[in-house]
Amino acid sequence: MLNLQLYIEGTEVELFKDESVSLTQTLQNVKDISKIFTDFTKTFNVPASKTNNILFKHFYNYDIEGYVSGTKKTAELFLNHQVFKKGKIRLEGVSVKQGKAHTYRLTFIGDTVNMKDLLGESKLGALDNIYGIEFQYNADNVVTYMQDGLDATVDGVTYTDAIVMPLITHTQRLYYNSTAPVAQSGNIAYDGSTIQGVKYEQLKPAIRVYALIKAIEDKYNLEFSGDFFNKTNPTFYNLYLWLHRKEGGILEESAIRAKTNLCCMTGYAPDKNLWRPFIKGDHFIFRQPDNTDNVRLQYRIDIKTNAQNYTVIVERDGEEREKHEGVNGNLTLGGIDKNHRFPAGTYRIFFESESAASFELDIYLNEFVKKFLGGSNQKVQIQGTASVETIADVNAALQLPDIKIMDFITGIFKMFNLTAFQDTNGVVQVKPLNEFYEQSKNTYDITEFLDTTQSSVDALMPYKRIKFGYKGTESFFSESHKELFNVTWAEENYEDFYNTEGSTFELQIPFEHHKFERLRDNNGTPTTAQWGWSVDIKQETYLGDPLLFYAKKITSGTQISVMKSSSVRVGITDYYIPSNSIDITDSQNLNFKAEFNEYSGTVFEQTLFETFYSNYISDTFDQKRRLSKFKAYLPIRILLNLTLADRLVIFDRLYKINQITTNLATGLSDLELINEVKDFVIENQDKFFAESVDQRFITCDNTNVTVDWNGTV
Repeated sequence: MLNLQLYIEGTEVELFKDESVSLTQTLQNVKDISKIFTDFTKTFNVPASKTNNILFKHFYNYDIEGYVSGTKKTAELFLNHQVFKKGKIRLEGVSVKQGKAHTYRLTFIGDTVNMKDLLGESKLGALDNIYGIEFQYNADNVVTYMQDGLDATVDGVTYTDAIVMPLITHTQRLYYNSTAPVAQSGNIAYDGSTIQGVKYEQLKPAIRVYALIKAIEDKYNLEFSGDFFNKTNPTFYNLYLWLHRKEGGILEESAIRAKTNLCCMTGYAPDKNLWRPFIKGDHFIFRQPDNTDNVRLQYRIDIKTNAQNYTVIVERDGEEREKHEGVNGNLTLGGIDKNHRFPAGTYRIFFESESAASFELDIYLNEFVKKFLGGSNQKVQIQGTASVETIADVNAALQLPDIKIMDFITGIFKMFNLTAFQDTNGVVQVKPLNEFYEQSKNTYDITEFLDTTQSSVDALMPYKRIKFGYKGTESFFSESHKELFNVTWAEENYEDFYNTEGSTFELQIPFEHHKFERLRDNNGTPTTAQWGWSVDIKQETYLGDPLLFYAKKITSGTQISVMKSSSVRVGITDYYIPSNSIDITDSQNLNFKAEFNEYSGTVFEQTLFETFYSNYISDTFDQKRRLSKFKAYLPIRILLNLTLADRLVIFDRLYKINQITTNLATGLSDLELINEVKDFVIENQDKFFAESVDQRFITCDNTNVTVDWNGTV
């Protein structure tokens, strides 16, 4: 018999005795391999008892300030007073009968899915730590970072080669011809008497993805395990994101942007104590209130300057909230009054000007809390300064592509077929799906717990074809590949030739995927230089989607020419080339399909599909595979210990778990299982011990063995 207990932020919730609460557990469902799942329940009811009314703050009463529908509270599910699952509870609403509250409607959601709540709609540009990575964009620095990356230290942590300058141009066509120099051309062959080569303004930096993952952890108080996200895994650690936020070059806009630095808070001591954790060196934070209906977050920004024709921008979580152009002199933004209310988030203030300018700011922040009679203000004042210089500083965060953090993380997970779950210590365990299933050698024989009245066996895979590819493949070389060969660059199509009726499923990664070009001399001799070209098929500037690639450092290679100005060029033999493979020999690459490697000219077999999807997909399409559905009354010892990486034994067959839905009141579980067709080493076979004595509990040679207890030992 199962007894369910529910605690919300440490308070036990009173439950209906006959209420059915069903919990679904699934990690990666074969019906939709692009999604990563977690535990969740169907909406269930709890009584509007005195205890629950206090807990939910009489939500049904509009006049009482309290619980906000849709917000999530920390919760724990217990079975027979033993911890079963940790997660969040969301109040969906309340049912009223005859004018009185009758039931509250709740949904339990497992911890891992809360990444969506934490990250919300925030863009990559909202990552605070990345604002600490900046450098002056000039010819000398560009040439330096072409040869050796920029190490960045943020909050005491140093990221080696956090920034590199890869040989990817935003417009200029590059080529190599050692016998026919052309002044001011894109010929990167170094010539002692001709000014030619790649113009430094054509290059944009790239940031190590590892630094972005660490910034996400820091900002959202997450901790990812080091199984995949680590420095010793070159498949991940060598990955870079090109800082290409707009078409064209970094210096092509005439206006130069400067951020505001904050300091010197004044106000009453209690108010300063409230605000102090939320005011940083270059931004302030409006924390998310428990009750958005009763709290107004407000700012007023008084700008004092003699500058003319400038632009001021207020960003929230990396997106523009306010932008005022052509401003002359002083300006006030926002207000501390009943007409102004701003959403929670991280706020930064930027200025743009075509000439040098300085700005002083008085910033007033207020949190107004509505109370039964009136309300209270918690207000502070901070000072700010900003200075627009005539030389551009490149701040990595300001150059990050326009993509939501959640979409970026999801894209990384899809690329490498990663799965995630939160362990009991709060660490988000991240590892490839194959490794997740390999980590457990535990099996549970549940034959005797089956409800034998019903079961079913279905075909496993509803698709006849699965397409693996990238969203962005319209850059010049990628599109040229499609026109030449009538196939999309690096796209894999996996087909089930036995299934002629199924549909096509498309797994699309939300990133750009370039085809690069290794340059050859006019006589056909290959150089060590490989480059990328961010233009479309018409050879016009192309933004595309965020571009991921491996930065391969060439040392003592073919000398190439870099133009620092129209009259100055330098020759370098060390430089970073963009690559779809970790190395220039056969190695892990970012293609889904095995393609001729751009650098070596040979087929590289270690594709994303082969490394991270092949086993899973081929097993799924195996003609011996079936999706079997059973019902079983699993005992509490199994429910409390079973993981989705474990296997189940039914009669003489071994199964992998696809999904489990358990009625926590009755213990009846609906099981979706996939039969194993490969050898599986069993190290820990679950043994069934009698839950009470004086019963049959084991069989041996078809003879029942029973235990009778007479009360003595």
